[in-house]
Amino acid sequence: MTSKDEVAADVQNFGENPEGPKVVTTFDKQIHAFMAARGDLENSAVLEDYRKGYQTILEFLGSFL
Repeated sequence: MTSKDEVAADVQNFGENPEGPKVVTTFDKQIHAFMAARGDLENSAVLEDYRKGYQTILEFLGSFL
């Protein structure tokens, strides 16, 4: 999960290089660490992306169970 604060070329490079299953998602309207301590969950747009991010994580990890 990346935000608008990460360098797009670095994110693309990361997504192309590791072998195996992966999900690379950029939340281009969110700040770095919006899914952790810095997210303003009282803001509906942040909360929506927060939920989408954690749903993506749960689905990805769930695919290995």
